[in-house]
Amino acid sequence: MNETIEIDKVGAINHLSIPLPEGGGLVVLKGRNGAGKSTAIKSVESLYDPIARKSLETSDRSIDPGTIHGKGVRVKLGKSKSTIGELVCDSIDGGLDPSVFVDPGIKDEVKADAKRLHVLVRLSGLKILKSDWMALTGGKYEDLVQADPIETADRIRRAIHTEAKMLEEQIEKRSREADSLIRPAMDVDTSLADKADTFADLLDQLRKDLFSAAIENKNAAEQNAKVTEAKLKLDGMPRFDLEDIQKKADDHSEQVALQYSRKQELEAELNKSEKLIAEMEFRSKQFAEQIVNAKKMEDMIKDLESSAALEIQPTIEVSDIEARIAKGTKLHEQALIAKKIRDDLIKGDAIKAELEKEKAEAKKLREVARGTDSIFGRQLSSMGFSDVIVDDGRLKVSSDRGLELVSELSDGERWKLAIKVAANGLGEGAILPVEQAAYEGLDPENRMLIRDLAREKKIVIVTALASDEELTAEVVQ
Repeated sequence: MNETIEIDKVGAINHLSIPLPEGGGLVVLKGRNGAGKSTAIKSVESLYDPIARKSLETSDRSIDPGTIHGKGVRVKLGKSKSTIGELVCDSIDGGLDPSVFVDPGIKDEVKADAKRLHVLVRLSGLKILKSDWMALTGGKYEDLVQADPIETADRIRRAIHTEAKMLEEQIEKRSREADSLIRPAMDVDTSLADKADTFADLLDQLRKDLFSAAIENKNAAEQNAKVTEAKLKLDGMPRFDLEDIQKKADDHSEQVALQYSRKQELEAELNKSEKLIAEMEFRSKQFAEQIVNAKKMEDMIKDLESSAALEIQPTIEVSDIEARIAKGTKLHEQALIAKKIRDDLIKGDAIKAELEKEKAEAKKLREVARGTDSIFGRQLSSMGFSDVIVDDGRLKVSSDRGLELVSELSDGERWKLAIKVAANGLGEGAILPVEQAAYEGLDPENRMLIRDLAREKKIVIVTALASDEELTAEVVQ
């Protein structure tokens, strides 16, 4: 006897019994729109997924709480939902619908493959160790690792992209800085940069020369002032006739001698003569002093005449030195500008070189971010799905025809792959929901294909078809 799932007083459903064919198969819920087909599928999901229970409500027509019972689990609905028993299985999940793998409903093929990969991960029950994530990211983002590998991949991918974006923004900012340093040097001759120190030394020497010239000019001006002063003193100084004074002194000496000779003769006049002699001796002393002073004056006059005879020293012309300093200053300024530009150019080139490394790092980060899904491919391969390959963001399979993109497989081939992964990952007896729209879009051949695959893999696929009937559940034979 087939096992069943019983649904009572849930949403529009008063009662529905869903058979679960032993050995697997396809169960189709039939009924008109609004009869409760989607609610029935949600009810099946609620046995496995607490999130699905939140969307279920007791029927408005019943005062009794709604219940869902099957697979050893009873879910009781009401103001507070309760569950007795839990299935240790991940077979029901919003990401477990294999029809999403067949057609993700996304035009962008890369994004569509990313969605397919996520469905495969869910279907396979894939578990990825923290050490695997750490190996992928180089030991970073440990705090982002969750039990759910899809959520972990998404968190790590966004974190890496954020880090890469910040690095790229920093690169852009520093690149503009480097350009601002390099661009001014494009039209500038930086050959003067090496002469900046030479020009600086030359300017120092010219400034020393200018200072020396100023000192010499000052000394010359002071000497000229002394010469002028000597001439003025010379002009105002009294003149003495030394020969005349000497002659008078000689005559006087003769008179003194005569008076001494007459002294004996004129003893009577001794007192008078002695007085006269004293006066004359005093006068002789004065003459001696005048001779000495006259000789000093003569020597001074000779010195002044010698000084006055000196030509006034011409002042040193500093205008030439000043012109050379002005020219040297201009050249030095140009050399300093050229040196700064050259230094900026070197700095800009160094920044550019560093940016190349940072660009490589940012590129590597982007590659790691894009490669977060590749870990799923490796893990799927380790679980026995070696024919499933993730290559540069694209999902591929290895077949007799070679390596093919999953997007280029037929719908039937994608159904086979999805159900194969689900059966191996979730085990026999797993229940897979398939959207009504996806099933209704299948041709009869593919409908029979998924039935046969479900039987082969001993899983139950639950889906729905619109009809004019009351809500029923039938096993497709």
